[in-house]
Amino acid sequence: MGKQGGRFGCWVLAMAMLAALCCRAESPPPGGAVLCKRWILVIYGSDPAETGARKIWPPDTIAAGHLQMPLEWLGYEVEFRSIEKPLPDLPLENRYAGVVVDRTLEVPHEKEAAFAQWLGNLTATRMKILLSGNVLEGSETARRQIMAAFNLQGTGESLDRFHNSRVTKRDEVVMRSETKLVPSRQVFCDITAPPQSQVYLSLEAEDDHGDARHFDAAFRAPWGGAIFDPYIVRQYGPNHLYNMFDPFAFLAAVFGTPDFPVPDPTTRDGLRVFFSHIDGDGFNSLSHVGSHRLNAEVIRDEVLKKYPFPVTVSVIEASIRGLEADVEDSRPDDYVRIARDIFSLPNVQAASHTFSHPFTWIPGDDDSIRLGREPANLVLSSAAKYPKIVPEREVTGSLDYVNKNLLPPGHRAELLLWSGNCRPPPEALAAARRAHTLEMNGGTTILSRRWPGLAGVAPRITMMDDELQVYAPAQNEMYYTDDWKASFLGGFANVIETFELTGAPRRLKPVNIYYHFYSGERGDALAALQKAEDWALNQPLHTVHALEYVQSVHGARDCAIFQVDEHHWTLQTDGTIRAFRLPASSGFPQTGLDTGVTGWNDDLGVRYLHTNGSKKVEVMLLPGPPGAPSLVSCTGETTFTKLDAEGLVLDVADLRPVHVKLRLPPARQWRVEVNGKAIPAPGETAQTIDLTTPPAARISVSRAAPQDRQSVPIKLLPPRLSGQKN
Repeated sequence: MGKQGGRFGCWVLAMAMLAALCCRAESPPPGGAVLCKRWILVIYGSDPAETGARKIWPPDTIAAGHLQMPLEWLGYEVEFRSIEKPLPDLPLENRYAGVVVDRTLEVPHEKEAAFAQWLGNLTATRMKILLSGNVLEGSETARRQIMAAFNLQGTGESLDRFHNSRVTKRDEVVMRSETKLVPSRQVFCDITAPPQSQVYLSLEAEDDHGDARHFDAAFRAPWGGAIFDPYIVRQYGPNHLYNMFDPFAFLAAVFGTPDFPVPDPTTRDGLRVFFSHIDGDGFNSLSHVGSHRLNAEVIRDEVLKKYPFPVTVSVIEASIRGLEADVEDSRPDDYVRIARDIFSLPNVQAASHTFSHPFTWIPGDDDSIRLGREPANLVLSSAAKYPKIVPEREVTGSLDYVNKNLLPPGHRAELLLWSGNCRPPPEALAAARRAHTLEMNGGTTILSRRWPGLAGVAPRITMMDDELQVYAPAQNEMYYTDDWKASFLGGFANVIETFELTGAPRRLKPVNIYYHFYSGERGDALAALQKAEDWALNQPLHTVHALEYVQSVHGARDCAIFQVDEHHWTLQTDGTIRAFRLPASSGFPQTGLDTGVTGWNDDLGVRYLHTNGSKKVEVMLLPGPPGAPSLVSCTGETTFTKLDAEGLVLDVADLRPVHVKLRLPPARQWRVEVNGKAIPAPGETAQTIDLTTPPAARISVSRAAPQDRQSVPIKLLPPRLSGQKN
């Protein structure tokens, strides 16, 4: 696993975080404080026994594909509930901020009346509701009930035949489409928004009798809002999806923009987070780079040893043990030796990529059908004695093998990286949870000039029934190379476009260089990977291991936020989420070890607050900056032992020189030391100071004594934004 302690020894934090997952009830609020509602409930799915269709999972919903990521950015967390399960008891407002009725919803006939009544009762509360699809396609009785409950006008019917469909009203902000908005010739619903609604998209058409019909396809209403097909998304081929509306503007209009500090796993200590992880595929294949080296040796020598970044590296147990049936000249002793060498590197964190690498995990799943194969794994030799996929063997068994056979003493692998289509069944996710193991992969986030649709940006997390799965923030080279086609082997260099487009105008994702060992097989593939690494070297990024990112995603989801007054919030966390976001105009946080806030950094029109990992943080906003030193940003791990009006003591650590920016209140003289050596202090009008320290350093800031103001300056390392290759 590499370096122990701090970010490199996270086992205790992982155990505490997973224990918290088993009981997500918020602690009692501080006296007089009010719990901020962050949860959005999505009702989705159908009864496969009635419809004859495959089971719909949360990742298959419109909410997951087009609403969840913007909701997460706004500050909400999403919870999915299948219509196959009993409807939740009302009232919901003790926990939820809103409810989404997903387009995938097909209410079973026997539940139609109860569901219509449940929705009607829900509208009588203050809960905001978003209708996004087929809620009006049930029986006529249920449709009339729902129309009346939501005060919708018209018949609610989808016309079989209509003519001359045309747009009569379009809001240029909310309905800012990623492709040309053209009235549909197939779908027209007779629906008019309730009075006092804000209509964003209206259409008119004539039926077969020449009568005018009206379709309000998107609107905000007193009870929430609605957006109907076919004006949610337009698809051009399997990989080109385009939103027909601006989901950030629309969802903020329906559910409101939260005014509390938003937990943000994309950021830490004022900078965008960066991490890298490797899936174990191709470890034991022969590379064409150099002579007689395996892909794993090429990646070790040309990437892991040359770039000073933390990297999470996984292996496939069956591959390392030489159990693959179709590998010629298998050399398991060499594979074990190389794996041990990689896991001994100081920047490497160990993980498992399963035992047998299932390609598809769930019988009858959509990817099984698309790929033309039922759940299958690597073809194993008879010595494996493994006739079918067993979730516990893939998860806990493979991690046990890594921990017992491949790691140096005192090191431990704690992360499982899903294989294949990365759609593990609930049983596999439950196996990881029961074993107190964190997991990640999946999500297919790609945003580039070739794939420009915002729908290509996945949410942070998904659910499979009641189990949670953390998605990778970016996709791997298989997608950028068109599944490893010879003419596109260098295509992974285009991942840089994804990093840039998911970083602005909103910071939607951290930077994640995610690849396989087979990127070491061909020279152009290796060059593309190195280009991405070089790009990262020259960015102001805060480096972590993958395990820390996964912890922070869970930490953000489970964080409880209580509003004490208009400018004061109490944040209850497990300490793994250390960045919170507010509008830049909100005010300035009171910093100090007593509040848990160590500083802030403004970027992209928002104010990123950073904390010291305290489980209880007090965010108290002031009209002006506090009169104490604070942290603006840091590329490495930070530990404060002093932070008040008299100064600070800060330990920083990374695998490369650490770049630190401090904010010093003007109109005072300060003494700044790095590892006990004084450096030139800023003048009385200076606001910030940039430092570049050794990979491990202690920074201290204190009020300058009179004799310090005349001290001979000691030369400071020039500020930089990039590390250097070894």
